[in-house]
Amino acid sequence: MNTLLNIVLMAVVTFSCRYVFLAQSMRFELPGLFRRALDFTAPAVLTAMWAPIVFQTPQGPGSAVSPYLLAGLCTIALSLLTRKTLVVVGVGMLLFGVARWWLSQGAAV
Repeated sequence: MNTLLNIVLMAVVTFSCRYVFLAQSMRFELPGLFRRALDFTAPAVLTAMWAPIVFQTPQGPGSAVSPYLLAGLCTIALSLLTRKTLVVVGVGMLLFGVARWWLSQGAAV
């Protein structure tokens, strides 16, 4: 019963926090300092998601380069050359697949 109560209370808190910001019926505005601080939320969350994946240490014998890091660096270079997001994402995924296959073939030899 205690677990169910905790889940319900967490749901109420989550819903109420989001309702205050998204509801059109409530006129609630954040001060300028908070709005400027919230501009950094998306980059901070995205960095917290990709950084541990890209900078993880390679696994297995003979592996010195991570395919995540290799494909990430190539994707960054490509994004600086072209501004087409879909092309950069597609080529980055292809580069990751090729790097992963290539590094696995090199470790097996």
